[in-house]
Amino acid sequence: MMFESDLLAERVDQISLISHQRFKVITSILFSIALVSVACRVVLKLHHKRCFRLDDYILFFGTGCLIAAFGMLNNNISAFYIGPAIQVDPSLIFVVPHGVLLGLRPAMSIMYAILTLLWTATFSVKFSFLAFFYDIVKSLRTIKHYYFATVGLTFFSYVLVVISPFIVCPQFSMSTGKGIPLHLPHSNLINPLATCLVNPNTKLLAALTYTGTAMDCITDLMIASIPIIILHQIRILSCQKLAVGFTSLTLIMIPVSVARSTRIQGPAGAPEDVSWMMFWVYCESAVAVLLISLTALRTFFNQKREEENRRQRWRQFPICGERSDCIKKPQRSLFRVSTLTIPKRCSKGAPPLPSVLPPIPTATLHGLWAYLKEGDAVDKEFRVEGGIPTSPATVCSERTMREFTSACACEKSLECII
Repeated sequence: MMFESDLLAERVDQISLISHQRFKVITSILFSIALVSVACRVVLKLHHKRCFRLDDYILFFGTGCLIAAFGMLNNNISAFYIGPAIQVDPSLIFVVPHGVLLGLRPAMSIMYAILTLLWTATFSVKFSFLAFFYDIVKSLRTIKHYYFATVGLTFFSYVLVVISPFIVCPQFSMSTGKGIPLHLPHSNLINPLATCLVNPNTKLLAALTYTGTAMDCITDLMIASIPIIILHQIRILSCQKLAVGFTSLTLIMIPVSVARSTRIQGPAGAPEDVSWMMFWVYCESAVAVLLISLTALRTFFNQKREEENRRQRWRQFPICGERSDCIKKPQRSLFRVSTLTIPKRCSKGAPPLPSVLPPIPTATLHGLWAYLKEGDAVDKEFRVEGGIPTSPATVCSERTMREFTSACACEKSLECII
């Protein structure tokens, strides 16, 4: 919206630390980058034919909240500047069009809805990380309690930041507002910000703001520390462990959260800098969606490098000139991955592969037998002919053992160590 009065435009730019035009430009850029990153994540998933998991669906839900919040914010951004400007200088009501004043009626309700959507998007990213780590943590007893404590604290933080605005200003009904001259035209249409925030409880507002910021930062640190704790016993460099923590939730979220709480009171005498607060809450949500998508991109790039290493191992075998005659690519789907086929040998100068697999040592079969029997003692001895157990006491049939050795050989490229 272009302000029709130069006086109104000047006062609007003075009501917040961030100007109206800069607000719209930065939020639009962040929104575009966040959507592109999520789209890249989806394209890579589909390209590699990987199934979508719980963390993906949580991220999609958070992205939907971000899209809805951006649409509402873009349509009502002027109200969050004009309302506080009129609140500081009631004479501006003479230069504000009547239609704009009517649009200020639901400003408070819309602001609360936008904040709820933005906080939901931010914490959806956190819960997406927690869902991703669950498959790793569920088998580790030492960190499981810490993980569930992080989940509980994150949920408590989400509830706190969502209800904080309602605690500070629970009123939604329209009234003239304290401090607004009643003789002014359209005084009954003043932005409802004047109802609750002309003389707000500044101590309560500051306490809830700082507490919410502290809880937000603590949950970021706790989530980022989970992969570092998991890697604590792995023999890699400390800088690599820290890199995993920084890129898992990325501690960029902490300075963004702190910047939001550095300024509560408006620069022109307004009781609260609403635009500044909403700007940083939006930035935190958009950056969170962007960072979790970048983490997925890093994972796919590492997977591509692993697949290239696997191809290098395949090339160690003398194979034919035509790729289609030698290596059959794995058939992938969204739910399963078929086994690799063994490459064919060249008939020119290369020794042929043995038609049968080498015999499996007796000790290995004893161990496999004990494992399948879940640790039960093996009472009967059995003999091995050609690597396949033939005793009636053996639970593994010839077909089962053949499938086991064949799958193992395919997976390890005939270099399986049993």
